[in-house]
Amino acid sequence: AYRPPLDSVPITITKRTIMVDSKPVVPVQCKIGGNVCSDEDLYRKFECTTRPSDCDDNEKARLGKMTFYIDKSYKEDGSDEKFLIEPLVKELKAKVKEHKELLAEMNMAASFKGAATIIADSDVPFRLISEVIYTSGMSNLNDMRFALIKTSVR
Repeated sequence: AYRPPLDSVPITITKRTIMVDSKPVVPVQCKIGGNVCSDEDLYRKFECTTRPSDCDDNEKARLGKMTFYIDKSYKEDGSDEKFLIEPLVKELKAKVKEHKELLAEMNMAASFKGAATIIADSDVPFRLISEVIYTSGMSNLNDMRFALIKTSVR
């Protein structure tokens, strides 16, 4: 169903960082088979996605094993099991406060909708997106919109 656009807080999840309103907030970690991804690995992933004929099957298989995650040091209680990303919740709460204050100045405080637009790279796993959704909800952003960054060949 069509939902008209709302003023929302943009949260972007890339292969390297989570950003709020284009400001980097927390780094995204990458591993391939237990080893930290190099810049070259990320570049090759992009190349193999956009020009598959430039990569052999072994390289595609190796790069297909990339995993993206938030280090536990950024999570509640320093636990991999937790969903709350502490630097993100801090930044989102500040944005919510800023939006509410701006609306109050304009005598529109009742119009606050608590909307977030999550823009995610197509390689970001569901677990990481779930952590961002949970953290957004804990920041009083409960109306979620989604967009996907998809690399395509034109």
